[in-house]
Amino acid sequence: MSKYKTVFGLAAFAAAVTMGSSAHAADQSVNNWQYNWGAVFSQIYLDATWVGGDLRASSIAIGNNFTASTEGSTRILTQQYQLADVGAKVNATIHDAGSVDIMAAGICNNASISGTNSPATSIDNVQRCMTTDPYALANVTAGGVGGDLGVNATAIANNLTVDTEAATSWLGNNQSNPANVYAQVNAVVGNVGGAVNITAAAIGNNASFTQRFGSN
Repeated sequence: MSKYKTVFGLAAFAAAVTMGSSAHAADQSVNNWQYNWGAVFSQIYLDATWVGGDLRASSIAIGNNFTASTEGSTRILTQQYQLADVGAKVNATIHDAGSVDIMAAGICNNASISGTNSPATSIDNVQRCMTTDPYALANVTAGGVGGDLGVNATAIANNLTVDTEAATSWLGNNQSNPANVYAQVNAVVGNVGGAVNITAAAIGNNASFTQRFGSN
């Protein structure tokens, strides 16, 4: 799996979690200000034996998350500042299970914006990851896995995804990360019946912008 697929998959996950902000309206202006001064950590310690079906374990830590889904002319200003540490860790020992999917993701700032049927879309995005070292760590020992095995550790300072259907659009994107970013997987794997996919991705700043021609 490429780092881009990893990032986009995490962005979709972040958009689905019940946090951050969202907007739904026609012809709108949205101002989003998010500041987080506290540390954000997520940890899973898992010891699983004789699992009859598939096993999924996800440890996700996000400092600030913003999701906007709009229709019509749109003006969005979003600013996200993470001012303390962010990290996610999974320690898992697994024996005898179906397919296994283990993920650890530490993200300072994430914004996902989508729009449809817009004559004009304007977006200002500012993201500041002011932490010591956003990290993701996965320690996995797995054996007797009947299906596929996936282990993913991804650390991202700042991530922006924009997908808009608009006749015209303007995007101002400013991402800053002075910190180190760490991702690590330690895996001991044996007796796996399917495919094995191990990914460690450390990304400072990532932005993806897609514009499709609108119907207006």
